[in-house]
Amino acid sequence: MDSFQGAGLANYGEYTSDYHYNKSKVASNPALEMDYRMSPPDLQIKPSRHRRLAVVTPKGTVVLSADGSESPASRAFKLAKSSMKVTPS
Repeated sequence: MDSFQGAGLANYGEYTSDYHYNKSKVASNPALEMDYRMSPPDLQIKPSRHRRLAVVTPKGTVVLSADGSESPASRAFKLAKSSMKVTPS
């Protein structure tokens, strides 16, 4: 999950806070959900919530990312998470 939240960037962690991790299952597969707040010092950029979900599937790990304003991103993330299905190939 670190690579999807920017751990490789030069300013990693400088403007992030309020991390939460949650292990769960999505579509009967193991999953890890993470969210954090990004608060850049530039007053023209609003603080935002960032969400990541990694789901382990038989063919590999799928990562879902939702960034942006609280309500639209949160609704889209919850809808995508609740509608995920793993189908045999």
